[in-house]
Amino acid sequence: MDLSLSQEVPLFHGSRADFYRFNPLYIGTGENAGPGVGFHFTDSLKGAAAHAKGYVRGDGEPLVYVCRAVTGSNVIRRGIAPAKHPPVIQKIWNEKLPVACSRLFSALNWFDELENYFSPILVADCPSDNSEAKKCHFLQQCGIDFITNYEAGWQDAYLHGDVILLLNPNMVEIIECLRADEICAETIGDPKKYLLSNSQLLLGDTNVLSYLRRATGRQLGQWSGEPIHRPAVDW
Repeated sequence: MDLSLSQEVPLFHGSRADFYRFNPLYIGTGENAGPGVGFHFTDSLKGAAAHAKGYVRGDGEPLVYVCRAVTGSNVIRRGIAPAKHPPVIQKIWNEKLPVACSRLFSALNWFDELENYFSPILVADCPSDNSEAKKCHFLQQCGIDFITNYEAGWQDAYLHGDVILLLNPNMVEIIECLRADEICAETIGDPKKYLLSNSQLLLGDTNVLSYLRRATGRQLGQWSGEPIHRPAVDW
């Protein structure tokens, strides 16, 4: 399993707010008005559009932000032992986390058990007393930028796809912002997979210009791994 976030594969964020960067001051103001742990993304355009339309708080129009992870992001996946991750994640786990956390190095449920293995002083500056927020804040402090499979199967995977939690807002790039109501033709039926392109063309059966391209299963297995360069998008 590839545990990284490819530059060619988009991340989607559903919102009713109009913004140009992910500001940590607004964590927790979307779907849940409670303690925030990070910014939620999905690998499903359909899921992000449904989230923006039916779940997110606010009076603005439903929007889908098309994003990608910045090169060099440190990504860890729930349900996969740290020992099975790339060397950079193993190094973070062994050198930046407290020695006690070494007991979780080969554990599949490392995230669930994490709060039992670190000192409260390491999360003293966490803005929330929520245990989930403390674990995420702790990982961010240690150098983790994203957690994939964050909801570990509790989400409606058919509709919302894999949940990717952004801990470090500096490690995501906004490529474009799409109006959810204008891309309905792409969000009906089975969820589709996409890759990012260098130029804008019409998105599927819509009249919307986008950097997204529908991808086949074969294409998704043949990422070039090369960075994609495009002009900054202003809206």
